[in-house]
Amino acid sequence: MDIVRKITVGTDWDSAIHYQVGNKIKDIILEDDYYNVYTEDDGCKVKWKSFSKYIVSHIEYDTKR
Repeated sequence: MDIVRKITVGTDWDSAIHYQVGNKIKDIILEDDYYNVYTEDDGCKVKWKSFSKYIVSHIEYDTKR
């Protein structure tokens, strides 16, 4: 299990979607072949989105955990 700080989905940097752990996003975790993006709802951690690791173009890992 790898814990990620920021992930970019898409091949073209300008039109890619960027997700970063912070206000609404609680965790981005590599589980099996998918990066799962988690948010929090009423104090519970909820999986919000999943991306195949093969379509992700850029990953910044969390070095503080």
